[in-house]
Amino acid sequence: MKRLLTVILGLLLASMLSAQEPAPKRDVLVKKWFKNYNTYIIRCKGYPKEGTGGIARTGSAKEAALLNAQVLAREIFTDAVDVIKSGRIVEYKLQKDYVIITYEVKKKGLKKYLRKKG
Repeated sequence: MKRLLTVILGLLLASMLSAQEPAPKRDVLVKKWFKNYNTYIIRCKGYPKEGTGGIARTGSAKEAALLNAQVLAREIFTDAVDVIKSGRIVEYKLQKDYVIITYEVKKKGLKKYLRKKG
């Protein structure tokens, strides 16, 4: 009897967990472009960590935006470009539910380091 009750409770719990909606997918990329042959700009969003408020909320959104920009830059350029050392934040814009940053990657001849598609 205990075993049957455990199985039923396990199935009930599994069905409740599977009924939850997944977290909504958030678009992080706003825009990306070459400013010139040596400079690439990425404008992207960062969303705050759930459950944070005040300065921690803004700080976590800024960190998320920076990470998003760096990951996007790594996908765009070959490993010859250190997007962390070659990159910097040019601008922060605070919005109600997220932060938008403008991230700039600078390297001499940057355009030739684009990752080949395919």
